[in-house]
Amino acid sequence: MNRKHTVVNGASRMSECAEFIKSKFIVEGYDAQSLTVNDPSSKGMLVQIRNATSKAGSIAKGLTGLGACATLKLAAHGSDLELEVLGGKWLDKATVNVVSWIVLWPLFITSSIGMWRQKKLLDRMFMETMSFFTRQSVQ
Repeated sequence: MNRKHTVVNGASRMSECAEFIKSKFIVEGYDAQSLTVNDPSSKGMLVQIRNATSKAGSIAKGLTGLGACATLKLAAHGSDLELEVLGGKWLDKATVNVVSWIVLWPLFITSSIGMWRQKKLLDRMFMETMSFFTRQSVQ
């Protein structure tokens, strides 16, 4: 699935979109943070979400490939807004998957589940972002 799109005349709603996505996932129990990028050449925002876990749970999820995080990149280009959903730790999951297939086969199952969850999270974040702009244009 292509997770990149340009919203014509969407730059003015960048902050509102970032807050919408952040709030939507926080309500569902995710950790979320946003960062504003404001340099002379470009203006944008990053929204990052991840599964909320305790420190011990975080370590276990990292080792088994079940930790999922996603980043929404919003970049203003004049009045248009380019949005892109990116994954984190995808390469780590693939590495765990290859090593576990050979050495520790039970990790193959958990890393595969982690990769599937990552994909679902990225797809969902993209769809939620697109739905924000669809709802806004209808009103």
